[in-house]
Amino acid sequence: MARKPTEIIALSLRVREELRRRLEGEAKKQRRSLNAEIVHRLEQSLQKEDEAAHMSRIASMAAETLSAAVEEKLIAKWVELRASALQQASQEPQQPPTLAPERPEHRKEGN
Repeated sequence: MARKPTEIIALSLRVREELRRRLEGEAKKQRRSLNAEIVHRLEQSLQKEDEAAHMSRIASMAAETLSAAVEEKLIAKWVELRASALQQASQEPQQPPTLAPERPEHRKEGN
């Protein structure tokens, strides 16, 4: 049978003695039972993971939005510069291409 999410269950846990002492000391400082201290720390740990995942999603969305905005601005600027260059080219008089003058060949005397 499935448990209810609000149901409290007994959980057997094995930890090193050093960790148990540390948790017990922190529990006394916070005026909690050892059990309450362990539950509090586990809940905090999971909450931090949830917050980190949420912040990561927000950062990804912001990066995508910024990337799209920059791309849009770059395309608009390229279109503007291209139109300006085409307009400028159409206003300049068209001259036929000129060939470079031929260079005289140097001959050695005696040949």
